Amino acid sequence: MFTFGITKQGVLDATREAAGHTLTLRIRNLRLNRDGYAQGLAAMIVDTTPVHSDKLDVDSDRDRHDFTNRLYGTRQTPGKFGKAIMEAFPQEDFEQELMVWARTVWGAYIGSSAGSLVAGDEDPSSPPWAVPGLVMAGATNIWAGDAGAGKSTLLRLLAQSSMYDVSTVMPVKQAEMGIWVNAEEPEREHSRQLGNVNAALGLPRSMPMFTLHARGMRIDDLATRLEKAVREQQATHIYIDSLSRLAQGMSLNDNNTATMLVDSLSGFGCSVTWIGHTGWANRERLAGSRHFENAARVMVLVQSRQSQHGASPDLTRGVRARVTKANGAIAGDDLYWTLNYHRQFGLIGAEMATAQDWPMLNCEAVPGEGKVCGRSTWDGVQKDGSVRCARHRDDGNEA
Repeated sequence: MFTFGITKQGVLDATREAAGHTLTLRIRNLRLNRDGYAQGLAAMIVDTTPVHSDKLDVDSDRDRHDFTNRLYGTRQTPGKFGKAIMEAFPQEDFEQELMVWARTVWGAYIGSSAGSLVAGDEDPSSPPWAVPGLVMAGATNIWAGDAGAGKSTLLRLLAQSSMYDVSTVMPVKQAEMGIWVNAEEPEREHSRQLGNVNAALGLPRSMPMFTLHARGMRIDDLATRLEKAVREQQATHIYIDSLSRLAQGMSLNDNNTATMLVDSLSGFGCSVTWIGHTGWANRERLAGSRHFENAARVMVLVQSRQSQHGASPDLTRGVRARVTKANGAIAGDDLYWTLNYHRQFGLIGAEMATAQDWPMLNCEAVPGEGKVCGRSTWDGVQKDGSVRCARHRDDGNEA
């Protein structure tokens, strides 16, 4: 029979031996759904390798049967278990033990997380900024910005700065292990851009970044793999590019989507920094459900604009990061960078800048009767060097 164990708060394991292998049933993020059924992310691990994970109503006969069929296979699809395990541990025995496990898991979870007395800190302490103004330690952070605003570049610069204790471009405090979740780029493109980021930081181009390639991966499968990676790498930060890719076609405007995405990765004890996109109607807030913002402790708005100077202004860009939400902390001043690009190879340089280097601009449109608009904007520079606020661009959006 499977034997229960509690690996850490909110995670239940049940293990047994079969054909010389250790089978581990793991469930995390367990909760009661609206209908009163116990629901969570269930995973099967053979020795140390995750072989399948699924969102499971543990009280549902059908959910448990579907989970079993994915491990043992059907006439139409092969299973996840090897032949030796299937012979030593027949499917009907597994299903019976899974049912027993399901009947006890909720009670075991309640028993392991019934709360305790927690004392307040005796001495005053400041909020735990891992990277001041950008990443709060142990918290959910979301960076939002337009497509092409430089979010991925900026976060790669931060991740490598933190990994190798480089404080010339990012205000990192110390070297800390991070995991990059790449759900956006082909593997080769990720490596190419990483080389440019390393060079811009003054590191050898080949310096590695621990990466979990997750294009096309479901969030429940990713959660299981990340849990293993965080434990083995002793990581303190996770960087995810991006929210929309991991939604896998689900609507970001749906509250359940927002809750599932954030909650699935919020129990690892390290910071999780997501990249998201701003909306067309409001380019200063994250597109999607308000539950994303409610779940995040820190929200950062990333904006960028081309230089108004030089023969190739598109090759020099200013980037601004502004904290729009910081629960329990003072937001602090905006942060600025200057990024320089090669027309063929991409990023070649990055340095911190100031508000004087990239000041607020005023819209130069003349809406009528000889009056200049004058509305303040930060990222409204157009290709011809003129400045237009959102309301005076043809497409209704700032540059």
